[in-house]
Amino acid sequence: MHKALPCCMKSTLPSVIWISMLLCSAVSFGQIQLYYNTNTVPSGSVQQSTLALGQNDYLSFEFENTSSIAKNYFIIRNRMTYPTCWTNEYVNWESLETGGYCYPANESISYQTYHSILIQPGERARLEDYYVVDCDSCAYFRYSIYSDENGFEDSLDIEVCSVLSFDEHGAFSFFIYPNPVVNTLVIQGELSGIEFQLMDAKGAQQAVTILSRDASSLHIDMTTPQEGSYFLQGYDASGKMVFNRSVLKRSTL
Repeated sequence: MHKALPCCMKSTLPSVIWISMLLCSAVSFGQIQLYYNTNTVPSGSVQQSTLALGQNDYLSFEFENTSSIAKNYFIIRNRMTYPTCWTNEYVNWESLETGGYCYPANESISYQTYHSILIQPGERARLEDYYVVDCDSCAYFRYSIYSDENGFEDSLDIEVCSVLSFDEHGAFSFFIYPNPVVNTLVIQGELSGIEFQLMDAKGAQQAVTILSRDASSLHIDMTTPQEGSYFLQGYDASGKMVFNRSVLKRSTL
């Protein structure tokens, strides 16, 4: 068993990373309330958000003990998909009221926090997972929450797609919806002279059908690609990439 470090310094990531997260909480058998990005995440929900992950940032979620008794909680993280360009820096596991532990980097497929933390009724715990990412790729994590008293309590599935290779705040501005998408993906903006490609997480171009296009909108048939994470890339007449956005394909929403 590794010894927990007394504290952690924030990780410095190489550049701004645009990521898209899909959170799926399993049916809860315990009595906890999940939180992501200050919002509640009810069991059985599917949520997506987009944020910039840059210096001193990390993947994080919280949960509250909504039972009537104090419980000792621990977390197991499983890596479902994990590219080689992702490097774990460290993990913070703590009570928001009493503090906690900082663990060194762990690249195991299945990883358990080395300590259970006592959380009183109405109090919260937080897990912060720090990574350095240096390529365009997608990772998929499952965080399962257990208590010593009741066993499995709940879980979060988190799919993370990073994009490092472009400046989205450049001269071109596009809006895409819906995302996640089931049938038709719509792109709006100044599209004259811009060619689009759909790439999978491994960098392979996907064959898609353009349903309609004009100077300000483009409709793409997304019924053919399988469920998963993709990158929609746009190139100007010189071949320069001016747009790169993660897209999540789902069979149903």
